[in-house]
Amino acid sequence: MPRLSTIWGCAVLISLLAGCQHEPSDPGPPPREPVGLIWGSGASGAFVEDTVPLLAFFRDSADDPMGLPRPVVTWTSSNPAVLEIVSDTLAVALATGTAVLTAVTPDPPAYALDVLIEVIPRWQGRLVWARQPAPGVQPALAVQEFPGHEVQQLPDVGYPGAASGDPYLSSDGRYAAATGTRPIAPGANRTIFVVDLVTGDVTMPLDPLRNWNQFSAAWFPGDTLLAFLMEAATGYEVFTARPDGSGVQQRTQLGQAAPPFFDLTPEGNVVLKLGYGPAADLFEVTLSGDPVRQVTATPDYEETTPAVSPDGSALAFVATLNPGAAGERGSHVLVMDRDGANPRRLLPRLTEITGSAPRFSNYPAQSRHPSWTADSKFVLLTWSIDPHVSADGQGYDTLGELYAIRLADGLAIRLTRTPTIDAQAVFR
Repeated sequence: MPRLSTIWGCAVLISLLAGCQHEPSDPGPPPREPVGLIWGSGASGAFVEDTVPLLAFFRDSADDPMGLPRPVVTWTSSNPAVLEIVSDTLAVALATGTAVLTAVTPDPPAYALDVLIEVIPRWQGRLVWARQPAPGVQPALAVQEFPGHEVQQLPDVGYPGAASGDPYLSSDGRYAAATGTRPIAPGANRTIFVVDLVTGDVTMPLDPLRNWNQFSAAWFPGDTLLAFLMEAATGYEVFTARPDGSGVQQRTQLGQAAPPFFDLTPEGNVVLKLGYGPAADLFEVTLSGDPVRQVTATPDYEETTPAVSPDGSALAFVATLNPGAAGERGSHVLVMDRDGANPRRLLPRLTEITGSAPRFSNYPAQSRHPSWTADSKFVLLTWSIDPHVSADGQGYDTLGELYAIRLADGLAIRLTRTPTIDAQAVFR
């Protein structure tokens, strides 16, 4: 018969050793093994004179990138006149056309990767977005003049360390209306400002001393009015004002407790989110708030940040998976017809050739902040995809990079490559 002290000791050890007898520990998931290569850039297109980073990663049986260690590969180009390999990690786009980049591992097991890249002419216009210049620093507006390459970071707007973002360009691309921070009062620290991107002059036309938050300005067709969100007695409402700040008028009676970020149609109607959680949907309303149509009706997703194509034919927006709903995780940009028909996720087309056709992205990445080019052919968005930034080989996302996605076929052109945040791009 065992002694009581032995029984007591065994009982005490149960919580630590799960009993006196050894039980096999849970081995956990099996280690991930590479089964091939995967393209790491996310881009399937480039502008003439762009550099194209050559990024190959191991992929596992779930077709996910494995991060580190990086495979050793040799790159070749099927059409050096279009896309020339200049080093082990870089190619240069020399002319319009297509080229297949091929990566091959020199050691067994031999893995190969074919990547189709389409090179298109450089854009003509102005790209404006919110960029975080360094970790821990507030984002500010950045500007790139196309067809050039230089990026100009605009200074703080009015206050040292002020953040700015959410730009909206006038039809000629000269003026950006954006949201900036201001040290006014707790809970009320955002105001609309307008920057002349030619002279650099900054104005705050909407009374920065008013103790109301102001968000998300948008230019009406013809640039004669600014629409924006501002707190009122009823909640957040749509207001309008002239570009010099005069003639401020409250236009809606929506009673929204949170800013219902919006966009304008070519006719001057407002598309915005009404409601909260699973009950939230996008609606089109007149400037006076009268309903025109309910655009979305998807209980599994919460829709927000709509962007209407300049030709009025389509609508891009962000759909965020509601808790407990089935389907893809996170936030993704969707596109649908203006009347709400034909909704589909805007998938950047990756260029790895499987059989005879390129495939679409299977990366566990998220996309946000849609906007349109003036010709309604491209949607700009913030996409988190870069596996090479992971130090431990387990993660795949950056904080955010800008891509232009061609609506017709998903061609993806990467616009930025920085270790900090690039988001909320607009182009005119």
